Amino acid sequence: AVVSTQSTGAFSNIYSSLRLSPMELPHWSYVGYDSANFFLSLCYLLLTLFGVYALGKLATGKSTNWQKLFHFFFTLGSLTRCTFFFIQPFVIEKELMITNALNNFISFLPSCVFLTTYMIILLLWGEIYRGHFEKVNVDLSQKSKPFIIAIHVAMYGAVAVLVALDLTKGSSHIGGAPEQTDVYERALAILVSVLYILISISFFIYGYSLFVSMEENPTMPRRTVSNRKLLRKIALVALLCMFCFLTRAIFVLVSIEHLSVNITWWVIVMYYFGLEVCPLYS
Repeated sequence: AVVSTQSTGAFSNIYSSLRLSPMELPHWSYVGYDSANFFLSLCYLLLTLFGVYALGKLATGKSTNWQKLFHFFFTLGSLTRCTFFFIQPFVIEKELMITNALNNFISFLPSCVFLTTYMIILLLWGEIYRGHFEKVNVDLSQKSKPFIIAIHVAMYGAVAVLVALDLTKGSSHIGGAPEQTDVYERALAILVSVLYILISISFFIYGYSLFVSMEENPTMPRRTVSNRKLLRKIALVALLCMFCFLTRAIFVLVSIEHLSVNITWWVIVMYYFGLEVCPLYS
């Protein structure tokens, strides 16, 4: 009986040592924020897989360099955004310790890559639709190339300088959602919002000019179903991109002064899923 009691006590001690107490389990305080980030990370993962698949098809088929560049930047932007959202729950819960400056850089990098992706769309429009309607005189892609190149040089140059200054100043706090609390971080956010406004205007002007050029051309067979759909698609994409980028510019400017929107989970989902994921899926 003594041996049995000792054996039972020994097994009880082993079981108690293996069992985790509630205090030993990870306790995350921002469940809604964490879930929203994991959901968005999954959405961008699907976009990344689609981009890889599209790149594979383009590599084996007939395609232009602009199409390959578009899908490359599309995949790169989706992958970096997927990574950003995946690590955010660990950052805000202090499981992963990185500075706010580095977190802001990881946040702004996909925005710049997606800006490049959308600018390539502007160039693709001129080539694809001009090739489809051979008699339509659309030379906007050639005229806009210097403008687009200048925007890219200014964008990536300014981002590189501001990020370098932000990362080397040595006073950024650790953990938490990305916040624009420093002068360099605010300047970077304002720069991105200005670029959003510029590209929204570009989509409106470019889409409107392309639509009018095709609509008013007397040699284009507008009455066919496929051509009418093509014209409607131009107008829809131009208006959608203009609305999304203008809204994003406003949101970025508001988030500079109202930091709470950066950790409000439903705002994050509405902003990224509604204004970035859905347009990219479309």
